[in-house]
Amino acid sequence: MKLSLALEDAHQGPFLANDLVRASFEIRGPTFHKSPRISAKFVGTMAVSFPTQVNAASPGQITTVLFEQHKKIEYRDLQWDEDASSGESIYTTPIEFQFPDGACYCDRPQKCQLPPSLDIMEQNMRVKVSYTMTISVGRSVLGAMTKTKTVAMEIPFSCNPSTARLPRSSCVLSVPMNEKPGRYARLRDTIADQEHDDGSCPSYSPKYSPSIKVEVLLPQPAILIRGQPTPVQILVHTPTDMIESGNVYLRSVSMDLKTLVTTSTGAVPRTITQRRHGCSMAGAVKIDSELFELDSGAWGNFFVLNAKPTTESCILRMDHVVEVVTGISVGLGNDIRYAVAAFEVIVMDPPPAYEVGDAIQA
Repeated sequence: MKLSLALEDAHQGPFLANDLVRASFEIRGPTFHKSPRISAKFVGTMAVSFPTQVNAASPGQITTVLFEQHKKIEYRDLQWDEDASSGESIYTTPIEFQFPDGACYCDRPQKCQLPPSLDIMEQNMRVKVSYTMTISVGRSVLGAMTKTKTVAMEIPFSCNPSTARLPRSSCVLSVPMNEKPGRYARLRDTIADQEHDDGSCPSYSPKYSPSIKVEVLLPQPAILIRGQPTPVQILVHTPTDMIESGNVYLRSVSMDLKTLVTTSTGAVPRTITQRRHGCSMAGAVKIDSELFELDSGAWGNFFVLNAKPTTESCILRMDHVVEVVTGISVGLGNDIRYAVAAFEVIVMDPPPAYEVGDAIQA
């Protein structure tokens, strides 16, 4: 007896909440003389595992069932055919399940998001979220004895962010020019002195003196679409006396995407951090005005490829942060001053492709 399970339609991309999952199930083998017992299950799980030395007295793996659906398939619902070449009987039937719109049993007024399919391992911890359709067939072999075979298929799933709070589109770094060369100045105040309520950059008021302010702008709001380029604008605000020296250079700018996956299934929340390179430039671009914009042709675009969408639920959060590092020098030597800052962004899947249907007849 051979079992096979396949999606009925060539579904492009992962499924979303409330999507129907239609599959075709096939049994090949001898003809059934007694009705088989056929059951179908659709289940979503999140498994968090870690080495014993990290987790100590806790189990090595904690598995949370996100949802579980069951169906019984009657023998009369099977369609029979015969393979002319082998003489095998072929039984087929369609199977349909639906992704739920929520995934948890918490006390929140709205259901939490289903987390996307993922399998990541970092920092001695592994998080795997999977959605699996499983079909089991039991047939009688001798009297009351039953032989059971099972076939399973993972169903890819994704989600769109449900957060109502949109991140700001700009980030401002103050590069202290009196710091020791090569030392990183980390920006502590991420909002108050960086932008006005309308999102615009404030007038030059250095946090460090003397300092140069580098403004990084993404589209408003800062939403990154996977697989699509996001234009980046770089503005450099420089004090007049430094411009008059005629010897100030932008030496480097780099932007990386950090993903923080936080699970809350155990006694203590745990976080995995992943870093992906975004875009960067290095060289020596002379700054010749108080408000200087880096040529977009010399910069490029920010791409997000393998990151999962931003997700928020009571069992798993997936947050994304863009970390920006910029370097400024006076002269072309190695005395480069750096500043680093980070700001939150939202990552989401591109919208589904529209299919052109038949023209409506008048």
